[in-house]
Formats: sequence, structure tokens, C-alpha cells
Amino acid sequence: NTAPVFIEPLPQNITIEEGDAIPAQMMLTASDNCGTVTVTSSKSEEKTNGKVSKIIYKWTAKDSCGNETTHTQIITIKPKTVQPLQFLANRLPADIHLSCGNSIPNAINLSVQGGCSPVSVSHSDRKINGQCSNNFTIERTYTAKDNCGNSISHIQIIKVEDTTAPTFIEPLPQNITIEEGDTVPTQITLTASDNCGTATVTSSKN
Repeated sequence: NTAPVFIEPLPQNITIEEGDAIPAQMMLTASDNCGTVTVTSSKSEEKTNGKVSKIIYKWTAKDSCGNETTHTQIITIKPKTVQPLQFLANRLPADIHLSCGNSIPNAINLSVQGGCSPVSVSHSDRKINGQCSNNFTIERTYTAKDNCGNSISHIQIIKVEDTTAPTFIEPLPQNITIEEGDTVPTQITLTASDNCGTATVTSSKN
């Protein structure tokens, strides 16, 4: 009437993190004071929210008289601790205000921390036209996505404005005084340049 006794040290309950290697079920043997012993093993699983949360290993040692001893090892799998996905704050590009004619800065490579690896970072530009061709806004969106489906965004506003007036190219005619009967100088043609594109010159007389 004496139950068999396991020979090896018995595996104990453990807790591992999701993604860690799951220990294989070890082989146990047993002895019996009255003869031979047969050891059988089994494995079962429990799930939480569709994911395996527990693995249950069971061993049963049984002798020829029907006496048996069982041992159960429970491996608990806890959800992986993931830090929130976020951009490094000291690298985020600030909004900028440019005069037209200046170069639009290139997008930078942003660094992130947290999230599920791998994390991809991309950017896209959207141009919003203003009242004239030289006044516009670029809405630059940086997006980071991780392997768990999380995503974050940062928007940089680049505002471009034409704030510089055109400049006449030729020497400007100066005010003069003539005497009645003298020939009145004709109005000369002036042209102008602009740092942001073309300039149209109109003239009038009164």
C-alpha cells in the first residue's frame, strides 16, 4: 500500500514573461518498494484573452498494485511589460517660420523609446497654400509604429511667407523742376526683382 516515490528533484512552479522560452517538461522516474513503476506525463494549457497564460505539466507514477503518486508543475506566463511608445522629447523638431527663398529643412531622423520591437518611423508632408504662391504652410507629420499595433505622431508646422517687397533694378528717376515750354521727359520703363519670384511693374501718369 505504499505509493511510488519520484527519484529526481521535482520541478517547482515558476512564472515567466510572455516571449520568454518555455521550459520543456522534464523526464521523471520513480521507485517503489514492491516492484516496478510506470511514470506517465501530460501537458495542458489555460488561456486568458486568447493567449496562453498557464502551462500545466503533470506526472503520475503508478506501481503494479495501483498505488500512484502525482506531481504537478504550473508555469504561469505573465503579459510582457512594455513601456509606452514615445518620441525622445529633446529631438522633436519645433515649428518654424521662414521667409520665402529660404530652403525648407529636411526631415530629421527621430528616435523613439518603448513599444514593441521593431519600431518604424516615417514622415509625410502636406502643403497648404496661402493667398499667393509664395505664402504656404507645410504640415510635416512624423509617425512611429511598433510591432504591437501602437502608433504615435508628432506634427511640425513650417510656415513660409513672402515678407520682402520687390526691388527696382534701374536707377530711380528723381524729382526735377523744368520751366514752362521745356520738353517734358517721358516716363521711363522700370523693372524689378523679387527674392521669391517674379515682380510685375505697372506705371501710371496724372
